[in-house]
Amino acid sequence: MASRRSGRPRAENNHSIAEAELAAVTPSLYSRPGLWPDLVLPADARERAHGAPWTAYWALRMGTLADPGADRSLLEQAYAAFETRGDRLGALLATAAAIETFYYDETALEPLDAWIDRLDRALRRSVPPWPNAECGAEVMACGSGILLRQPGHPRLAEWAAQAPRALPHLAHGPSRIKYAAFVVQYHLWRGDFAASAVVVERCPAWTCRACARPRRCCGCRAWPRTRVSPPASSAGATRRPRRWR
Repeated sequence: MASRRSGRPRAENNHSIAEAELAAVTPSLYSRPGLWPDLVLPADARERAHGAPWTAYWALRMGTLADPGADRSLLEQAYAAFETRGDRLGALLATAAAIETFYYDETALEPLDAWIDRLDRALRRSVPPWPNAECGAEVMACGSGILLRQPGHPRLAEWAAQAPRALPHLAHGPSRIKYAAFVVQYHLWRGDFAASAVVVERCPAWTCRACARPRRCCGCRAWPRTRVSPPASSAGATRRPRRWR
């Protein structure tokens, strides 16, 4: 649980936060991204996905983009552990994170279908689907990955429509930036440049105010790395965006 005085995750004697406590404070960590630099995890956190999925999950979220394939393997294990425990939020966040890895990876997109199905199931059985708006933004940000494989998925339009109202009220951090980046790309794929401009206006500072670093702040996966061209038609849109040079 969080410290009553500071609201910060309490460190254990070994200076790492316990799994149960990490599970309890995850919504607060997303709503207060300024706490992320104070989060201390065990050195072998990524190896604990089976027994400590929250520890492994946060080790991944605080990590780099060096190996999206390895990240998906870790998230597969974490997802299975969350499902076994009946932890709906954990399963939802792990699924969204796995979908997001495809956005950063040059790999086959067919496996995305299974992850998108998992996401739909997780959202249907959780009402409300997330504990706060920032966790919701973290989940909806995976739309950037869904867009590559299923650009006509109905949730994309639903999530994009929420952005003008939601973005001004979200905590300034990686989830907000990633969510905004997804919505901008969604509208660009559809050729709706006016709607993209509205989202940009709602996020005038594309930085994380939690750490005051521009773009790829906090080691997060927040800043879009690709330039997306709208598909020629809504039918065949599974082609990958081109890389920035």
